[in-house]
Amino acid sequence: MVDPKKIFTDPIDVEPGYEPYLYSIPYPSGGVRVNGLLMTAGGREKSPLVVVLHGFPGTERNLDVAQALRMAGCNVAFFHYRGAWGSPGGFSFTHVLEDPHNVIEYFKQPEIAEQYRIDVNNIFVIGHSMGGFAALLTGAARDDLRGVAGIAPYDFAKAYLYAQRDPASASSYRDVMGQPLPELDLVSPTVLLDELEANAKDWCFDNQVDKLAGKNVLVFGFDRDASSTMELHILPFIEKAKAKLGDTLRFENYNTDHSYNDKRVAVSRALAEWIASCVK
Repeated sequence: MVDPKKIFTDPIDVEPGYEPYLYSIPYPSGGVRVNGLLMTAGGREKSPLVVVLHGFPGTERNLDVAQALRMAGCNVAFFHYRGAWGSPGGFSFTHVLEDPHNVIEYFKQPEIAEQYRIDVNNIFVIGHSMGGFAALLTGAARDDLRGVAGIAPYDFAKAYLYAQRDPASASSYRDVMGQPLPELDLVSPTVLLDELEANAKDWCFDNQVDKLAGKNVLVFGFDRDASSTMELHILPFIEKAKAKLGDTLRFENYNTDHSYNDKRVAVSRALAEWIASCVK
């Protein structure tokens, strides 16, 4: 049972042998094993699984939110994408989009689900910034998730297409995407821009709306966000999605920055409440 009231409270009267626990798990993905962990909620009963996806390059890991969701009664998985923060393999947007599917499939294996008491009928994917980009596209591609949430999701595809209309913006965007990032081991120096050039139209949030119809979707937009700006990344998608998703779409708007530094508890509680409302 997911109970948002239990956020930031320690469990009491936990049955010995079924306490909450933190596992270090190298998740198989693309022929390698990426660095990851699993926080289990504890108790004999199976619990929903929340897969948390970090942003670009991943300085903000959102592990306080992950811990809050574990306290509320969720099992929470976190990992670093291929080529990110020491995970083997090469980093690319394609791998960022593939890795969540591989982690989900790992937990859907009957023996793994049984080992960690995973309720495979209640799997959620939640991502921040680039992780929100990956979460929304993961939800659009699958019909076996209970819900997907984007926290200040960054629409790399729309930003790329927008930049192409203005030479100065295009140059700036190329500088950002082409900058050396010691946290990431890129597949190639130009892989990110090459992938955007090839896939921008397919990856735009607006083009995921039909695939998200009938699915539980939660999006957070932040007024002081200078990265995932409301005008470009959030509001156009929300307006289009409202007509198609109806009551299965929830939008949360807070006056905070990209990493929601002064709304960490509010975001955690909203996520827990949304998950509780979606669980079956």
